[in-house]
Amino acid sequence: RCNFALTQDTMILVTLVRQYTVTSNRTEGGVLYLNDVLCDTLVADENSTVSMKVVAEEGYRIDSIFVGEAEIPNVLNLTEYEGTFTLTEDTVITVNFIHIWTVTVTHKGDGTVTVDPSAQGGSVTVLSGTTVKITATPNEGCRVSGVTVNGKADTSVTGENDSDYYKELVADREYTVEVTFAPN
Repeated sequence: RCNFALTQDTMILVTLVRQYTVTSNRTEGGVLYLNDVLCDTLVADENSTVSMKVVAEEGYRIDSIFVGEAEIPNVLNLTEYEGTFTLTEDTVITVNFIHIWTVTVTHKGDGTVTVDPSAQGGSVTVLSGTTVKITATPNEGCRVSGVTVNGKADTSVTGENDSDYYKELVADREYTVEVTFAPN
C-alpha cells in the first residue's frame, strides 16, 4: 500500500507481477537448494527461472525428483542433480532419497565365490532393498566348511560334505560375508 499526494496531472504506470511459491517435500538423506539457497520454501515472480540443486548425503543416493507432477528422468542412483524450471504456478518439488549399503564378501581356501550384482574387489554397493546373491563353489576335493554373515555362523552350513553354497541377502544394512573352503 502506498499513499502520496499529487499536485498536478500525473500518469501513473503500475506493473503487477504475480508471485508463486515453491515448496520442497523431501525424504531423509539429502538437501535441496532453490536459487542457490538451502531452503524449504521460495517465493518468486511468475515466469521466472528457478534453479534447483539436489545433493544426497553420504550413504544415500537420489531415488526420484518430481517438479509438480512431472518426474525428472534419469536421476536414480545419482549423488547430485542440478536443473532449472520456469515458475508458472505454485509448485511442490518432491525429492526421494534411498539408502545405499555395502556388501563385502571374502573367502579362504580353494574355491570360488560369485556375487550378483558383481562385486569389485570383494565389495558391492547397492540400493536399499536390492537382493544380493552369493554363490560359493568349492574346488574338486574341497567343501564349504563354514560361512559367517556379520560375524555369525550361517547354520545352514554343517561343514561336512557341503558342496555349493547359495545365499540371498536383501540389502537393509551393511553385510560382511566370509566363506571358508577346506579339503574333504
